[in-house]
Amino acid sequence: MTSSLGRRSARQDIVTLLALCAVVYFVGLTTHGLSNWQESMRALVARDMGASGEWVVPRVNGEAYLAKPPMIYWCQLAIARVRGAFGGDGVPGVFELRLTVALAATLGVLATYVVTRRMLGATERERRADSSAAEERDGLAQHAAWWSAVFLGTGILYVRSGRTGELDILLAPWTVIAIGALHAAYARHVERKRMHWGALAVAGLAVVAAALTKGPPGVVTILLGAYGGMALAIAADVPCTTRTRVLGAMVGGLAFGVLTLVDFGAVFHFVSAGPEGAPRAMAGVSILKVDSATDVVGVLLVAGAGAMVGAAFAPLLDRESFKRLFSACARTHPIAMVLLAAGAVYGWMRLVGARIGVESVARSVSSETDANLVLFDPESVLSNLEVVPYAAGIGSVMAIVAVVWLVKKGPRGTWCAGAGLWFVIAWAGLGLLAFSVLGKGVARYMTPLWPAIAILGGAFFTHLLVTKERRQSDRLRVVVGVIAVVMALGQGVWYGYARERLYPYRHPRALFAELAALSPVLPPVSLDYWTPAYDFYAGTHIELYADVGPRVPVSGVEARSLGALQDELRLTGGRRLMLVRARPHRSTVQEFPVDRLIDGGGFAVEPIVLGSEYRIDNGKTPVMAVWVSAPK
Repeated sequence: MTSSLGRRSARQDIVTLLALCAVVYFVGLTTHGLSNWQESMRALVARDMGASGEWVVPRVNGEAYLAKPPMIYWCQLAIARVRGAFGGDGVPGVFELRLTVALAATLGVLATYVVTRRMLGATERERRADSSAAEERDGLAQHAAWWSAVFLGTGILYVRSGRTGELDILLAPWTVIAIGALHAAYARHVERKRMHWGALAVAGLAVVAAALTKGPPGVVTILLGAYGGMALAIAADVPCTTRTRVLGAMVGGLAFGVLTLVDFGAVFHFVSAGPEGAPRAMAGVSILKVDSATDVVGVLLVAGAGAMVGAAFAPLLDRESFKRLFSACARTHPIAMVLLAAGAVYGWMRLVGARIGVESVARSVSSETDANLVLFDPESVLSNLEVVPYAAGIGSVMAIVAVVWLVKKGPRGTWCAGAGLWFVIAWAGLGLLAFSVLGKGVARYMTPLWPAIAILGGAFFTHLLVTKERRQSDRLRVVVGVIAVVMALGQGVWYGYARERLYPYRHPRALFAELAALSPVLPPVSLDYWTPAYDFYAGTHIELYADVGPRVPVSGVEARSLGALQDELRLTGGRRLMLVRARPHRSTVQEFPVDRLIDGGGFAVEPIVLGSEYRIDNGKTPVMAVWVSAPK
């Protein structure tokens, strides 16, 4: 079948992929300023670490900021140090941040290509049994790897992560490498009943890197994709009665449905209140998390996914199949992978604790967990499903068609033979389910899943090419290839040039350059709103005043009262440059900020005409600058 497609050269493919990534990820790295909260924080923390020479404890405004492990900061610091050796100042800036994520995205694309060729290629047993069939299988894997990498490299959300300084893109290459290495270890177990120490070492290093990138959440996708894939591969090879699968589906659907439907926090509050206090404690409180039709749909979707998982894993209830899974795990060491991840994070925290105190570390970890771990939110699954159809670009579309094909016809045929595809299905499916029941429905959290979506789409697209007539296959290949080229060029131009031309007001770079000339001695202050981009471009901390603090709690950023500013101005007899919203915040203070300063705060306010423009609230609210002074 692959004769119509021809053999692919790995060297030529990699060179072409590098050229594609150069266009998509590296053009105009610093053209657009820091407009995203997450990337602004990564740039600010790395700059402060570089300026202080501190490589262990991330800090903001002199206080420890332990929201995430330091991998992305280390990458920026390393690049800055290399540049410093050639005349730079050695302090990370926007270039180091954007180069870090661009390199991570490129490595993710290349890793996807290499891993797909190996995962979907012929096994040793197949090569010994039938060399011609193995060669055919390897040919399919070569083309599937090529299209998977192209789809991923031009995927809309993947490209966005590779052009925005968010740390989630760093998880993509570590996840691909770890799952590919664990698949190789599993294949060695199946073929020779031996451990593949080299593959396990590679997987362990990738797991440690993922853990030091995002902590435990960074490792979840790896564990689900690798060990869930092993379980699916074994379960698919075991005959199973319809009764067993139905039972598994019922148990899985009920378990996930109840977990998503019931608010266990409310239940705990009810139980802990005691018999007499329970009715009063539960007054007006529901133990069900369903408040709308959207929540109902979310619960049903999660329950349906749980039913599919239960049915898929039901064959493992058989003693022999469970023994096979246990044997596979014994030679691929899931516990060791968990311990490596935990040990890496624990070791870093011990170093941090030695510098700032164990209690400070514990408080930071608790705060981060409360802010990001949202258990069983019914709306998360809908939010996640909304982005899957376009996250990996063409690969997402092909992956959806592949899932429909698998549901209708079952996992048979050359394109889905072998354990490799089961790893990909577990990687994408179980990962999506995990992020839906354990997360907040934030699209960037799912970045480690996009390679799996792209691989599934690339494998199925290759299947389409080899099953259609030669003329149809050539037309389809040209059309999809042209779309991929257009997407690559379009996104390269957008992020490297057009975004800044069309939306220069989405970042405060020009604003702070202008403000520095107006107030060269004292930096401006801000009313109601703070972003790390303020501190980064100001080169110092921008004080926040008001009852309304920053939109998320941040170490080193404390909101001060307007009364404190008034006392300061009365004492000094001077005035301060202040940044305020031009319009009220839509969900907090409904009074115009300038009116609050004049009527409520008793300040004298003098607006400033600026040549630059900066807008917040997704570009909807202009930020204006005013001089404020205490009334005489």
